[in-house]
Amino acid sequence: MSNVDSVCMSVKKLAEVLDVSPTTAWGLIKDRKIAHSKVGRRTIVTQPQLKDYLARTEVPAVNAKSVAQRLIRSIK
Repeated sequence: MSNVDSVCMSVKKLAEVLDVSPTTAWGLIKDRKIAHSKVGRRTIVTQPQLKDYLARTEVPAVNAKSVAQRLIRSIK
């Protein structure tokens, strides 16, 4: 594996990493939800670009007790 391969991935590899179809990975790129780079005709995603996407789409964990308390308060 070259140094470039350790920091860059193809769209096919991106799909594998995200456990989505290649079509979904291409859609994320087409919709500019994941930043990417072009090298000639090749589309690549770097690890920092993927980390940025994952950070922006993170859904924080929720404490079940606080959710229950909010529901009870909303009913009162």
